[in-house]
Amino acid sequence: MVMGDLTLTEAEVNPTMSAALDNGLEVTALHNHFFYERPRIFFMHIGGHGTTETLATGVRKALDAAKAARERPLRASAVPRSPSGARSTRRR
Repeated sequence: MVMGDLTLTEAEVNPTMSAALDNGLEVTALHNHFFYERPRIFFMHIGGHGTTETLATGVRKALDAAKAARERPLRASAVPRSPSGARSTRRR
């Protein structure tokens, strides 16, 4: 059995959730704690039952997906706008 929390940025949520589900883990919750934080931070609760090898592989794949998402450049649509409407050059 495995249970745990992953702390993820907004861009990491979808690929990490897909990797977890595709590799036999359950995503039991996804939530945030704050309203206006930048970058947006989410907490993903994962769990699963199975052999140590199967569970470890699922967790590793989820972590690898989060890392890959972190290393991808941001799309222009993902860059936040300043109050004036201009795109911010600061990475979220």
